[in-house]
Amino acid sequence: MFRIPSVSSQPLIGDMNWVYIQTQTSAGRVIDFGVSSLSVVSLDPNKLPMAAVLPLVREAGSLTSVAVSLQTKNEIPDGGFVVLRFPQNLTLLQPSLYGHFEGFDGMLQLEPPDGNCTMGCQVRIRVSGSYIPSGRQISFIINNVKNMPQSGVTGSYFLQTTTADGIVIDEGSSAGTLIEPSRLGFVSVSCQEPCVMETTVTLTISFATSNHLMRGSVVELTFPPEIMLAETCNDNCENITVQGDGISIVAVSLQENSLILLNDQNLNGGDQVTFDLSGVSAPKRTGRTGRFQIRTKIGDSTVDEDVNISGFYVDSRTLSAEVSCDDNVAAKKANYSFHLRFVSSLPINSTTIALTLPDGVQTDPTSSIKVTSEFEGTIDASVQGQTFRLSFPVVDRRYLELSAISFSLSDLQNPPVSGVFEFLFETVVSDAVLGTSYTADQGSASLQISPEELQDVKILPDMISIGFEGAVTIQMTTLLPLPSNFTTRISFPSFFGISHITSVR
Repeated sequence: MFRIPSVSSQPLIGDMNWVYIQTQTSAGRVIDFGVSSLSVVSLDPNKLPMAAVLPLVREAGSLTSVAVSLQTKNEIPDGGFVVLRFPQNLTLLQPSLYGHFEGFDGMLQLEPPDGNCTMGCQVRIRVSGSYIPSGRQISFIINNVKNMPQSGVTGSYFLQTTTADGIVIDEGSSAGTLIEPSRLGFVSVSCQEPCVMETTVTLTISFATSNHLMRGSVVELTFPPEIMLAETCNDNCENITVQGDGISIVAVSLQENSLILLNDQNLNGGDQVTFDLSGVSAPKRTGRTGRFQIRTKIGDSTVDEDVNISGFYVDSRTLSAEVSCDDNVAAKKANYSFHLRFVSSLPINSTTIALTLPDGVQTDPTSSIKVTSEFEGTIDASVQGQTFRLSFPVVDRRYLELSAISFSLSDLQNPPVSGVFEFLFETVVSDAVLGTSYTADQGSASLQISPEELQDVKILPDMISIGFEGAVTIQMTTLLPLPSNFTTRISFPSFFGISHITSVR
């Protein structure tokens, strides 16, 4: 018995059944002869030291290129092939080699399948002009590969090197790649008017698919935190109704704050989908909502999605306001009374009521504010320019509710001219949880200001005979200052004739 320290098998697979043994003289004459069978029927391919396949675009349904890299274990002869077998769920659309490749001095030529390949696709890349030595790393790119039409991990890629006759030399595999959802197009979520806080509203949802969506797939609509389905839905969200072809609610996820809607139609990539959701509770604050998310799904796999959809603007409620004063004559000092009634109760400990006075109404250092309603808590009052503010500080950590309030302002000076003047009101709520402030209610009330009465009005002569023709003098005393460009309007009886005014002093 003796041991041979280094034996190399053939560099490709194939049968290798027998080993022949001879003993010979020094002159080469055979003394003994024997045959021994091997313990293996055939040789297996060697393993590629490195094999990697990576799509350059990972979006579901997208046309992409794949970058292929491998390192040979054994030499690939001139005329041999690199064979790449794709996962079942990838499609080839007239594949071609990108013009640049690395790793050897010869050429690579792709032998594509006939036409397009939709399942179990395989391509062969011929090595020509030079062999590829053992241990060499080569890289190339194949164009026109279409990703699977939904997210998930593809199957593995399988690589082989072969002789020109197709005998396998080395082989290896590359792990599947994660395909991400494609992006929905033309996505919008809008709120039909009126869209007022704390009311029931109708939302219009619209999007365009990027990939084919089969009948029986679902649309998952996720709401922003300020629209909580747990506060909107009864059992199975039966109070929310859907108006739209082929769309219906099948489930609700309160944990994810999402509605699951069944798609009962076959949709092609690029088809527009629009539906209305009625019975949704608007947020409890004004301003723009947070962002929505929409995903189309087949089973657990997402096909298309948009997770950054702009919200809609929520308007404030309209409060009922009344205003009166004890003297509504122009330029007079007066005491004003206001009464406000809110659509729903306000949290006192986080609310400020603001009153904006119309131009012409002037405050006085002696002006004071007094709350005349049944509310007996502490109130902070302030004035800045034409705006009065009432705020309600926290007292003993109580959280009170306010549905109406009356208050008065003393010693305001009426506008210097008559007319209808509008007083503006708003309530501003500071949300300690969200760290934001918003206008909850808005409203207005109007007050008619009457003109001041002229004093000592006289017409001279005070006795005018029938057929009188001559000058008439009018005297009067004004209690208010007049601007430089003032006008005076005098209405005579219809049977008087007026020529012109000669002088005013």
